[in-house]
Amino acid sequence: MVPTGVSNRAEVWSAEGKSEALDSAECNQKALHTRHFSLLEDIEHAVTHAMAIDDTDDDARLYIGPARNAALLEVLTIPTVEGSELAIHAMRIRPKYRRLLSEQ
Repeated sequence: MVPTGVSNRAEVWSAEGKSEALDSAECNQKALHTRHFSLLEDIEHAVTHAMAIDDTDDDARLYIGPARNAALLEVLTIPTVEGSELAIHAMRIRPKYRRLLSEQ
């Protein structure tokens, strides 16, 4: 579900430089199959088994947790109007976020 005032359409660029307009469900599905995103199951696993959680100043939340293969991921979520969280970013952990693990 897309929060009020936010478009549920987006333009997605492929590796070949082509773009196409997709609705949010199509964007999520397509993004999960690119090399820049972890699979949905890995994102859910990282959030569920988070080793560190950092709340940001803009209501986003950063989770550091393991994917199913134990690779550490950084997952950024935002709150939805329904009260759940929507993952908007996921990738292997970058060095700048490793400090969060030592703070726990």
